[in-house]
Amino acid sequence: MMSVSNLMAGRPEAVAGVELGLELYPAGEWDRVAEKWERLLASAPRPSFFLSRRWVETWMEVFGPRLETSIAVLEYRDTPVAACLLVQSRRKYGLVPLRRISLNASGENPEDTTYVEFNDLVCLPGWEEPVVSRLAEHLSAEQWDEFSLDGFLPGRAYDAVKRAFARFDLEETRQPSYYVDLAALRRMDLTYDGMLNSHRRRMVRQNIRAFSKLGPLILEVAQTTEAAIQMLGELALLNRERFARDGGHSAFESAAFLEFHRKLIQKRQANGGVQLLRLKAGGNTIGIVYNLVSAGKVCFYQCGFNYGLNPKLSPGIATLAQAIPYCLNQGYDDFDFLSGEANYKRMLSTGSRELVWAVFRRRSAAIRSMTAARTAKRHLQRLLRSSK
Repeated sequence: MMSVSNLMAGRPEAVAGVELGLELYPAGEWDRVAEKWERLLASAPRPSFFLSRRWVETWMEVFGPRLETSIAVLEYRDTPVAACLLVQSRRKYGLVPLRRISLNASGENPEDTTYVEFNDLVCLPGWEEPVVSRLAEHLSAEQWDEFSLDGFLPGRAYDAVKRAFARFDLEETRQPSYYVDLAALRRMDLTYDGMLNSHRRRMVRQNIRAFSKLGPLILEVAQTTEAAIQMLGELALLNRERFARDGGHSAFESAAFLEFHRKLIQKRQANGGVQLLRLKAGGNTIGIVYNLVSAGKVCFYQCGFNYGLNPKLSPGIATLAQAIPYCLNQGYDDFDFLSGEANYKRMLSTGSRELVWAVFRRRSAAIRSMTAARTAKRHLQRLLRSSK
């Protein structure tokens, strides 16, 4: 068997046009594929937590039985060069049923979604083009109306997908992912507070001073699995209270979402893969953050903030202003707020990246019906607005 090190990684011109084998495994055979997946992911410059073995394994345990999931392994001369999940689901647009195939750990019902981000092909560098070409060939024989990439990282793999699926209609949404470059702060010998401009620094300090009147601020770190799960429960309660007050939907209303994260914490807390931090003052919880950690990168994934202490203050700003320096002092390189345009993310960050949500659509009868329904809905909305 040819070794991975001899597969000309990083030389796309050397692998152009090669023929790849593709083998599908059912979700129940993840254990047969897990080590191959892990080796392939290790070849990425900065492996994504959302593609890590434990994230995918946990997702398969919770959502695999609910969805039709298969694992595709692509090989060159019996050596794996790429792997991905192909998740089949059904959704409705109004009364129109659609068949969707999602790439990797996604495709759950909207109310249960785990919000995959920094999604990508698990692929040896330089092999994106032949891998995507073979994947497109396989999918051309499958029954689907939509092929979905959620939270995908722009780059070689995404460009290859757009070329391979160019004959399909594409609906693409791009969102910023704001972050703090902790490594740069460390190189410049700057504190996080010192990085902020005067207006942002003043806002942070005002919140810190005000909450400090309740008692000394203490940032607690969950050191055990039991403590982490207890913090997650308190975070979930705060999160649900906030969304209920604002008339929105909390992810923690989903039993499947909670089950997924309890299992993930049990698998990853001991080796530092998940991080739960709670800011307290005088016995009062100000806020809790739930972070995912991989390859020096901290992803700010979920939060629960106590808005009942003082409605004029921001418990989120106070909590994050303590959590980010903690991550800086722990030696992490990057604190990523993940996708979204929230003002606090922009205010507390040093830069932004871009992630893509893309849906490729076949021109099937179902898609034509959906398009007609969308057009009618937009037309009705225009009429209603013009009549006011």
